[in-house]
Amino acid sequence: MVTRIASNRAKLASWSRIRSPYALLHHVYSTYLNAFERNPRLRTEIRTPQGAFASTDPQTIEEVADEFGLGKGKKVLDFGGGKGLAAHGLACFGPQVTAVEISPHLHNIAVEMHGLMPRQVQKRVTLLLGDGLKIDFSKFDLIYFFFTHPSVPEDRTMDAREYLDGYYERFEDKLLRELKPGAKLVVYGGAPKHLYGRFSRLECEEFEVKFAVFSLPK
Repeated sequence: MVTRIASNRAKLASWSRIRSPYALLHHVYSTYLNAFERNPRLRTEIRTPQGAFASTDPQTIEEVADEFGLGKGKKVLDFGGGKGLAAHGLACFGPQVTAVEISPHLHNIAVEMHGLMPRQVQKRVTLLLGDGLKIDFSKFDLIYFFFTHPSVPEDRTMDAREYLDGYYERFEDKLLRELKPGAKLVVYGGAPKHLYGRFSRLECEEFEVKFAVFSLPK
């Protein structure tokens, strides 16, 4: 056991010296795949009691980081952080990333995977358990949102149907109040026209196959 711990520490130390964010991202993604292969408990279905979940692929992480110039000094919110792959992947490029996840099960997996990440990635990532609508959006330069069915918090004060029916309206209201000038909401997944209908009061700068990018109206 002592030998294994020492070996793991040595690996983390060696990866902490990597300077290329792309090589670091490859290591992060491989770490996730290997952990899930070794431990079926870490594998999750697309749908949990709190809602639907999926993971961001590394190519998408690269594209987001490159397109929006994510680096040191930038602050990113991963809205619905899931197992933490997107947060840890984006952190490879230098920004401080906060991931908020509503499912305790997925949050616990993210925390467990966090312990396997290189130190420079660990230092850049904060993992929170809770309702993302309670986070102060004004702190962030970019909010990343993997578009899935909205999730229901366990400690909600309203009926589940009522919570879900008004979810996107509350999300957009919060964005209009708190998204700072120049900040972006980057939504991945889903049909762009459908996304624009969800956030019709925000300005949509571009439509792509993968992304819809929203900001405050000028």
